[in-house]
Amino acid sequence: MKLMPLDLTAEDVVALNQSIAKWKKNAEARTYKGLKLGIDSCPLCKIYHPRHDLEKMDCKGCPIAEATGANYCEKTPYQYFDVTSRDDIADNMDIARGVSIGMASMLRLILNMGGAANHD
Repeated sequence: MKLMPLDLTAEDVVALNQSIAKWKKNAEARTYKGLKLGIDSCPLCKIYHPRHDLEKMDCKGCPIAEATGANYCEKTPYQYFDVTSRDDIADNMDIARGVSIGMASMLRLILNMGGAANHD
């Protein structure tokens, strides 16, 4: 797969850096309650889906969707949280930490695809 450059706005760069910080914090969570998951905690969703209207939510313009070619953070480590029960995640926080680290790494790659420097 060839990675194509992304056209990131200044707002995208800020939201991506905020998302990286969120996922780094998630990687340090000790319990399921400590995880920040879903569109309400996603800086990019707040830009691209401010009303959180799931019926109209197509992720158009979101750097994650542009980079992966998929909506709803499919084809990203986040998928794990969509297909795994809350109890299973709570019982295995090591996997949750791995997914969180994977998301932070993927977001740094997206920043690089947009030519943006990561300032964490």
